[in-house]
Amino acid sequence: MEAKKKILLIEDSSMFVELIDRLLQLEFEMLNLTETSKAMETCKSFQPDLILLDIMLSGNDNGLDFLQRIKNNEEFSYIPVILISSVSSNDVIEEGLRLGANDYLVKPIELKNLVFKIKNLLFISEKSGQRAVMENNIPFEVNPSRASNIIEQINKISDKSINEGKEVNIVEIANELNISHSTLNRILKSKLGVTAVNYILKRKLEKARILIFSDRGMSMKEIASSLGFNSLSYFSKCYRDQFGHTPTKTK
Repeated sequence: MEAKKKILLIEDSSMFVELIDRLLQLEFEMLNLTETSKAMETCKSFQPDLILLDIMLSGNDNGLDFLQRIKNNEEFSYIPVILISSVSSNDVIEEGLRLGANDYLVKPIELKNLVFKIKNLLFISEKSGQRAVMENNIPFEVNPSRASNIIEQINKISDKSINEGKEVNIVEIANELNISHSTLNRILKSKLGVTAVNYILKRKLEKARILIFSDRGMSMKEIASSLGFNSLSYFSKCYRDQFGHTPTKTK
């Protein structure tokens, strides 16, 4: 008998947890947390196949904070995440999707849609995992010249999207290069020491610095928005982490 897929539900509403458990427990192995303080340790021990994540949680971190941490962690970045929240603001939804969430559902949710979305994401995740296993077993290697060419192509594709104000989609870049997401991550990690998500973020911030010191007369909010940052405070934090100072025209 095939083992049940595992779902980690991070939600602090006991009523909603009970509802979701009743809906899913026959088909899936469920585990619930009410906050994110032990969520990373739980991912290591439980090994979830999918995470259902509320945004407004008790504790020090909200759902978006945890989402960012897990998507920047190479060990767990592959796990599909569905955000579930009563917050329906477009800025919050866009921020969640930009940080790597696979979907966003606003409460009250349509339960049948939730089940369909879970099954679709698990199917896609399983197929991607099979492809990654095949690459590792073949064994798969990228020679230095091919790796350098791939990085050049990543730069061209991502810079084109950034310059056009479009969202940079890592999965679409990998598909265009005819490699898997895991291979793309492996190349960037071995050559540049960063994950694909962090590399794209770095390209955006480098573009931001160019715009700041250009003569286009753009405000910080306009620059942040043009590069896909929906929050000026988050843009400032990322910029400070990258360059050691806030995004001002003072060098």
